[in-house]
Amino acid sequence: MCRTVSWFLRVRPTGSRNSCAGETALSARVARVRLRIAAVIVVGVLAASAAVSWAGPFWFFSQGSEISLAVITQTLCRNGVCSSVRRLNVLYRTQRRAPKGASASLKLPSGLEVGTSVKISVTNVRHPRGPRKRTILRYWGCYEKVPRGEPHLVDHVPPDLPDLVAGSIGMADPTRLLAIPARAVAEGPYEVHISYLGSACIVLGPLQDFLEPLVITSPSEHRVAFDAPINVAWKPVSRAAGYQVVARGETAAGQQVFWENGYDSSVWRSRGVRAALRAGRILGSGVTRATIPEGIFGAGPLVLTVIAISEDVRGTGKVGARGWAESDTTTVFQPLSP
Repeated sequence: MCRTVSWFLRVRPTGSRNSCAGETALSARVARVRLRIAAVIVVGVLAASAAVSWAGPFWFFSQGSEISLAVITQTLCRNGVCSSVRRLNVLYRTQRRAPKGASASLKLPSGLEVGTSVKISVTNVRHPRGPRKRTILRYWGCYEKVPRGEPHLVDHVPPDLPDLVAGSIGMADPTRLLAIPARAVAEGPYEVHISYLGSACIVLGPLQDFLEPLVITSPSEHRVAFDAPINVAWKPVSRAAGYQVVARGETAAGQQVFWENGYDSSVWRSRGVRAALRAGRILGSGVTRATIPEGIFGAGPLVLTVIAISEDVRGTGKVGARGWAESDTTTVFQPLSP
């Protein structure tokens, strides 16, 4: 039978050069009791969500085998028009290769209103081979001006991706979990069965039910000045334990640029909200603002994503498993005409 395993702790994030200094100090006073948060966030399945598929730690896992279950409210905005969808992502990853004929399935609670079970695909993956050219400028931290030591030049983001994807992966059929009805609730037991690994059960509670759509309040215009600091603000999301902010665009010469509020924020999210907050890599529940340094983007569009993350629960069974809720909002800005 499914049962919930969770940890209650007092979170006291500390300031760090890797994060928004003032905001992180504020989060230390506001954040109190937090449950252990998700090891990973799963791969986005909406074609429209391609712009945010690099935002979270979709492929970061610790050693061994793990299952992640993300209850997602996803909002996409352009030219002031926003649309939201509720969906569920269930993904597992293991360092073991799947044998021939391997199978996996997910049993769903009735309150989700998308059926009683869904098939999970099984795919073997391996490390990419050979060096790749470093072409992406990577920035981090909330500053008005770029600090010394930035940017780093990397070949992909998140930067540690190739080292952690060898083995096999599985993802629940996204066509079945794509547009979950507004009346549905995510609470209840989720049972995952993997033929060559074993089973796990995650019981989601009220804190992991669908979060409200996150509303970005600044920038308020559809065009922004790239030669000045970009002040980002959003409305607080109830039940959010923390926030992650990321942005992507290009220089005037066409070189890719990636910025995040804290260095390796996606990697630290995979280690849990407790670790991420203490390290200052994500923002606390009381933080609703961040600053992108001036001059790092030179050409449009600028794709900005703010992610609210709930407390999480840990599953039981032979395979490690964790579940949580998140609300992701992505909006696209164009450069302000000179």
